[in-house]
Amino acid sequence: MTTTPRNLIRLLLLAMLMLSALPLSSCASPQPVMVIPADRMIRPLPNGNYEVTPVWLQERYRLERWQVSELARLRAEKLKECK
Repeated sequence: MTTTPRNLIRLLLLAMLMLSALPLSSCASPQPVMVIPADRMIRPLPNGNYEVTPVWLQERYRLERWQVSELARLRAEKLKECK
């Protein structure tokens, strides 16, 4: 008689584990793989500083300009919504 409740508890725990694993696995989104070419690398120097390539600098400046323009655009939209 005592084995039935134990089996039932094990079954219930197994079912709860399977049901909780389903929503947790749906939260994990695949991360895109990014390959960084050799001309865009940041190289450590022996003195502890880093060296960047001109291509890396150009991309960094382009990214920062885009971020500034996006921020200005979003602020303008937010001001229009508030009025």
